[in-house]
Amino acid sequence: MKSNTIASEKTPVFYVKLKKSAIDAWYLPDLKMKPLAKRKIPKELVKREFKIDSIAFFKKHVWYHFETMTTDQSKGWIHYKLFRRNYCRLDVVPIKREQECFLDEDLAAIRMVFQYYGAPVSYHQLINQINHPIDLHFKPNDLFEIFVNETGSFEDLTKKTFRRITHQLLRCHPVIMWISLLNGDQCPIVLIGFNHRTFFYNDPRNGNFNLISRVHLNRMWKKAGSFAISY
Repeated sequence: MKSNTIASEKTPVFYVKLKKSAIDAWYLPDLKMKPLAKRKIPKELVKREFKIDSIAFFKKHVWYHFETMTTDQSKGWIHYKLFRRNYCRLDVVPIKREQECFLDEDLAAIRMVFQYYGAPVSYHQLINQINHPIDLHFKPNDLFEIFVNETGSFEDLTKKTFRRITHQLLRCHPVIMWISLLNGDQCPIVLIGFNHRTFFYNDPRNGNFNLISRVHLNRMWKKAGSFAISY
């Protein structure tokens, strides 16, 4: 492929932030424009989230297509190295469990992941494919076949490091993790992002978006057996 050829692809929507050192960062409204057409990113946008919906390979570099979440909605292409590696938030739509049982919590978490991947399944479609007691949570191996069928891959992240977990999130792959609650019950959560101190997740029990410290999450995860999966 020639260096001046643009190869771009749509990606599931995710959000990132610029590095602190990128205060004088610039972007191109269109990759086909000459470098002289570059524009400086306004200072008021430097600390905000950038919505990313496409990735391109151009002149041996990786570029992110962004849209700012502001009234002017600036759009364009920024070199990916200008964004932090310690911040990412995937645009995973929360889904609440249908009934109050362990199985439905797991099914809601699975549906969130499949929907973000681009293979949405309904509650009834999913439950018809799975024969599992309603009062028990899944184990990772129970979900190997359905993940491969729907997404083409399966990642068992059980007892892996947080570095491996964040790597999955940076690849735009949400992670289902089982944690232990204060009452001793276990429940799944869907990790959708992180910063240097905190993880972001969707809770299938109530369909809410939440934050949790790395220290607290690690304690709850280990207590539940350190089970986690992705694709």
